[in-house]
Amino acid sequence: MKRVFFFLLFLSASISFSQNAVKSFFKLSRPEKCWVIFHPFAALKVMDLAGVATYRADSLKCDKTFDGDLNGGQLDAFRHAYWMALNVQKISRKKAEKLGVKHEKGNYLDFKKRKNEDCTLPDSVSCAMDLFNNRAGLEIGLKNRGSSEQELVEAVKSEVLNGNLKKIKKDQHGNLIDCDGKLIEKEAFKAKWNSTKCLIKSNE
Repeated sequence: MKRVFFFLLFLSASISFSQNAVKSFFKLSRPEKCWVIFHPFAALKVMDLAGVATYRADSLKCDKTFDGDLNGGQLDAFRHAYWMALNVQKISRKKAEKLGVKHEKGNYLDFKKRKNEDCTLPDSVSCAMDLFNNRAGLEIGLKNRGSSEQELVEAVKSEVLNGNLKKIKKDQHGNLIDCDGKLIEKEAFKAKWNSTKCLIKSNE
C-alpha cells in the first residue's frame, strides 16, 4: 500500500512537471517500471538523463576521433557510460546501478517479443557490453562528482579513447566479426539471444 501511495505521488509530481514524463513511464519496460515504482523520487531526478546521453552521443558523430558507431561502437559505449555517470550525480550508486540492470532486463524481454533496440534485436553480447559500460560510467561519475556536464563529457570521452570501455568487434566496413576475425553471417545471430559477437576494448 505504501508503494502504491509513493507511485501515485510520483505520477502527481510528474504531471505537474511534465505530461511527457507520464507518457514516458508507460513506454518503459516492465523491469524499468518496477524500478520507478520502488524509487519514485529518484526517478524524477533522472527521468530526462537518458535523453541527454543520447543527444550527447549523437552530437559526437562528426567527431573524427570516434568511430561514429551508435550501435555497438564507441558512441554506443559513450552513451551508456555517460548516462550512468549523469545518474550517479543525482542519485545513489546503488539505485543508478539497479536502473541500468533493469534496463538490460527490459532489453531481454524486448528480444523475446522481437522488439528492436536501436534498429536491431538485443542479444547476450550487446547486453554484456551495456552492463560493462554502465558500471564504468558509475565509476566515472563518482570520480567526477561536482564536475560540469561538459567536464563529465570529456571524462567519458577519455575513457572511451583510452580503451577502458567495451565495444563490439567489426571490420572496416562495419560488418560484425567474431573474436577470430571471421565474418558473422546475419542468419547466425538472427532471432538468437546467445551470439558469437566479440567484445573488445573501446580503442581497438
